[in-house]
Amino acid sequence: MVNTRNSSTVVRWGSAYALGRIIQIPVYANSGLYEILRDLCASEQENGVKGQLLNGLKKADKLRK
Repeated sequence: MVNTRNSSTVVRWGSAYALGRIIQIPVYANSGLYEILRDLCASEQENGVKGQLLNGLKKADKLRK
């Protein structure tokens, strides 16, 4: 989570990629992490980073109860 605020786009992209995969695990899709990633996505300016977060959130939406 610390790296999601890094000034380097590459570091933020890698973090977003990993978090996008983690949020697809059902236990995390239904946790507070979902809202945290949604907020991160809303505040991210770089499209590539935002896209990684959106991909994970879209897939997590299908798992949420």
